[in-house]
Amino acid sequence: MQVILHKHKEWAPYVSKDGVTTGQEMAEIDYVMTFSSQTELKLRSRAQRFIAIRKPKDGQLKFDETPYVCLVIVTNTEEKDLCDILRRHWGRCGSIEYTYSQLKSGCGMRRMPSSKFDVNAAWLSLGILTHNVLKMIQDFALPENLSGIEIKTLTFRFIRSAATIINRGRRTVIRICKGSILYKLYKEATQNLEHLAYRLSLLNKA
Repeated sequence: MQVILHKHKEWAPYVSKDGVTTGQEMAEIDYVMTFSSQTELKLRSRAQRFIAIRKPKDGQLKFDETPYVCLVIVTNTEEKDLCDILRRHWGRCGSIEYTYSQLKSGCGMRRMPSSKFDVNAAWLSLGILTHNVLKMIQDFALPENLSGIEIKTLTFRFIRSAATIINRGRRTVIRICKGSILYKLYKEATQNLEHLAYRLSLLNKA
């Protein structure tokens, strides 16, 4: 708290996207993080900027003598405009709850499988990876009418469809009845994923 409040000369007003002065002030603060291990250092070393936001206490319980309520956003973005960083950060707040719901209902994250922290951490990581891969498939491989549906619905309409999977000659082949509506859908999705993989390979070479 003292690190934040001592930045008196660097505070600037936060202005919303509509040009409204919110009464909040912002400043980038100098803060050196401490790490308990080399693993933690590797995981958090990219978080290099600390943006503080403060607003006057107004009608709130005063547990101390400080006149402000403060919070800090940690980011690795190189963007210079603090207002744009905060707008983008707070613009995500409305969608994160929906993401939590998708993780619970579509990716098996409603209950953790173990009483051990490491096991649950691995389970959660797999669930988040599954969510991200499915969202990538929806955005880049599937037609528009399937891009906005929930993961649970996508599972029943697309992933759990009837097909025969054959492993032959180091290849995995999915056999679907040619007259099925899913045949065209799978074929189009496969082509789109191949095109996406090619585009990503070009980015890696650049």
